Amino acid sequence: MKLFVKVLCFGLVLALAGPFLMRGPDGEPLYTPAQAWRSLQASLPSFDVPQVLPSEPVEVYRWQDASGQWHFSGTPPAEGTAYTVLEIDPKTNTVGTAPTPVADEPAAEDGEAEVLGPENAMLGPYPNPEAVKQLLQEVQAIREDAERRAIEGLDADAP
Repeated sequence: MKLFVKVLCFGLVLALAGPFLMRGPDGEPLYTPAQAWRSLQASLPSFDVPQVLPSEPVEVYRWQDASGQWHFSGTPPAEGTAYTVLEIDPKTNTVGTAPTPVADEPAAEDGEAEVLGPENAMLGPYPNPEAVKQLLQEVQAIREDAERRAIEGLDADAP
């Protein structure tokens, strides 16, 4: 059984690689990787991605029918139906990028850290080193105070 599986695998590899290895009458391979790629692309469905959002504001008509259900459409309703025209800006739901922080001082010399102004002390990708040192000192002070209180609390409970 093992020999059969090995022979089957070898035959499969040979069948797949054969057209790439065999030469035609002109001495060129019968099939090239570029031809294989083109035939694969041709066999896949093409997806034309339409422009989802228009560039100009769009008018949408809104009205309520007799049962109280709201309807929205790009075309106005039948005559005699009261409707409201809504103008929708396609850029309403876009999110801009955050501005890049700019140093208050000129560019730092080689080997020196670039320090931003105090308004950017702990924000953005460039924290102020002095603010970080101060924060670490405050954390250490809080830790020492908690340890001192824990020790005093243990001593107070002792008989």
